Amino acid sequence: MPNFPILRIRNLKLEIFILSLSLLFLTLLVILSCSPQLPTSIGRIREVVLVTEYHNLIDSIAKAILQDTLYTPQPEPEFLLRFEPLSRLEAIAGFHIILLVGTINDKPIQKLFGEHLTELEPDSSRLLSINEPWAKNQKVLLFITRNDSLLVSGFLRYSARIHWQLQQYVLDQMQRLTYQRGFNQRLKKKVLEKYGFAFNLPFGFQLVNKYELDKFIYFVTHNPDRSVFFYYEIGTKPLKKDDLLAFRDSLTAQFYEGDFVVKELCRADTVQFQFRSKTHSEAVRVLALRIKGVWQNKDLVAGGPFVSYCFNYQNRFYYLDGMVFNPGKYKLDNLNQLDVILQTFELE
Repeated sequence: MPNFPILRIRNLKLEIFILSLSLLFLTLLVILSCSPQLPTSIGRIREVVLVTEYHNLIDSIAKAILQDTLYTPQPEPEFLLRFEPLSRLEAIAGFHIILLVGTINDKPIQKLFGEHLTELEPDSSRLLSINEPWAKNQKVLLFITRNDSLLVSGFLRYSARIHWQLQQYVLDQMQRLTYQRGFNQRLKKKVLEKYGFAFNLPFGFQLVNKYELDKFIYFVTHNPDRSVFFYYEIGTKPLKKDDLLAFRDSLTAQFYEGDFVVKELCRADTVQFQFRSKTHSEAVRVLALRIKGVWQNKDLVAGGPFVSYCFNYQNRFYYLDGMVFNPGKYKLDNLNQLDVILQTFELE
C-alpha cells in the first residue's frame, strides 16, 4: 500500500432497417419530450433497466452476461440489474441504461416502431444501440426478434456485443464524471517534462517521486484513498498473468510497504491499449495484458481492488497500475475511475 503523505452490415436491407429505426427514435424524441431540452438521465451509473415481457426466458442469461462477480475484495456485480415490464417503459424512460428485449408482436414495441418492424427478416434478431433518445447521457439498447422462440438463441448470440457496449458506456460516463471539472494540467506538464510520461489526473492527486531513481513514480489522493503508479524498464517481458502478478508483488513489496496480490481473485485479458506519444501523429495502439484483482497488506491489515495494464513498446516494458483502499465501502466505481485515468497515459 502506498504511503499516503482507467460488421460490417452485409446487405442494404439491414442498413435501411437500422436507419429507419434510428430515424424513428429521433421522431419519438421530438414527440415525447415535454420540453426543448432533454432531462438528465437518472439512476446509478452501472444500473441496467432491462425492459421485457420475457423475464422467465432471459433472466438467467441476462444475469450471466451482466452480473459477473468482481471482488474488491467483497463481491460486487459488474452491473446492477433491474427488470421492468414493457408497460413501465414510459415511467423508467429517464434511466441511464435501458435494455429493451422483445418481439415484433409485443404491442408496446409495435406502438413505438410500427411498420418498420416488418423489415425484420424471418428467423432473425437484431441489436440496435441508441444514444440519448429520451434523456441526456443515456444509452438504450433494443434487442428484437420475430417471435419468442428466437429470444434465447438470439440473446446469447448478441451477448458479447451487449456486454461490450454497456461496459464502454460505463467507462465513457465515468470519464465524463471524472473530468467534469477538468484535470491538473500543471501537474501533467511537470511530470511530462521531467519524467517523459503523464496521466490526466483529477485535482487532488499528489505526485510522490521519492523512488524516481528506480523508475517508479506514483500519485495519491484521498476520500477514498486511491493511487496510480508508473514503472518502466529497458527491455521487454512476456505478457503472462502469473509472471506479471509476481512482478507486481516485487514492486509493491519494495515501494508500497509490502502489498501483495491475492492470485485466486485476479483475472487477466489481452486488450488493445491506446495512448498518445509525441513521436507519433496518431494514437499508438499496443497489445497489453489488463489485470484486475485484489491486493492485501498483512502488516497494515489493508486491502482492496487494483487494475493494471502491462505492455511492451520500443524495447521498454511498462507497468501502469491503479488501486483503491476504501474499507467497508463498495469500490467498483472507484476502480472504474482509475481504469479511465490509466487510459489517459501519454509518452513524451
